[in-house]
Amino acid sequence: MSMVGLNGSVGISKSEWILFKVLEKANLLQYYDNFISQGGDDVTQLCEASEDEFLEIMALVGMSSRPLHVRRLQKVLKEWISNPDMFGYNQMPLNRIGHSNSSPFHGSLYASMHLSNQLMNNCSPAFTSDASLKSISHVPTHSEVVNKLETQKLPDEQIHTIRSHVDAMACNLPLFAPKPLNSKKPIDLQIEELLNYPDDHPDKNMLLRKYSAIYGRFDSKRRSDKLLNWHEMCINEAAGQLCIHRPTLVTRREDLFNLARQIVKECTPMLINNHKSRPASQMKKSDLRDEK
Repeated sequence: MSMVGLNGSVGISKSEWILFKVLEKANLLQYYDNFISQGGDDVTQLCEASEDEFLEIMALVGMSSRPLHVRRLQKVLKEWISNPDMFGYNQMPLNRIGHSNSSPFHGSLYASMHLSNQLMNNCSPAFTSDASLKSISHVPTHSEVVNKLETQKLPDEQIHTIRSHVDAMACNLPLFAPKPLNSKKPIDLQIEELLNYPDDHPDKNMLLRKYSAIYGRFDSKRRSDKLLNWHEMCINEAAGQLCIHRPTLVTRREDLFNLARQIVKECTPMLINNHKSRPASQMKKSDLRDEK
């Protein structure tokens, strides 16, 4: 596990540093690169994951086959929730915070995501800084949070890039058998009804996109002040497009997530290039400042 950039300097963001300190405390630093390569540097999101989501993450980073490691991580995450200051992440040297191409993760999926942070100001609605979030006195209701999540949208050219990539691979996608649904869960009953809609139903595609969301789905327990980041919106967009071609994937969230992640991984360089190719006159001042 390396944290030193190509030029000898350390390039690591605050969220990566927090992840490093948590794994260091749990004596699990051997998984650090696995978390980063999967885009899993958000410890808060890891703490808020449902049981199924947490187990899925453990499988992705190669920890699911080592239950004692999982327990150690869970124990340290509980400690971090109760007292994050004890981990000393707020003592991180300023020169450790970097967003340069000299990051040790250059060339990986996370490196592309890391470079693409500059795209976030181009998303709608605008993302809110941590400082401004803390200053908001109003606590949003669940319905307000759902409305904010559902109105977040990628730029049209990025949606087109993802849709074109899914369309191109659609003919090679297998036919997925639907997974059994739980008739006692209202959401499963709604999905079952959706799958019975004819292909020409006017609301079918819209509902497939709604129920296919991997992140911030309307029934998720997402923190009230946490909007989707750019990578999460890309995953959701890819998932929605996949379900339009293969509706039964809406019942197979693990398969859907893996396919969507693969598509975003392949599309990320094109998405970043699309952003950089915009004329300077069309760019926001914040975009120009980030690209200096």
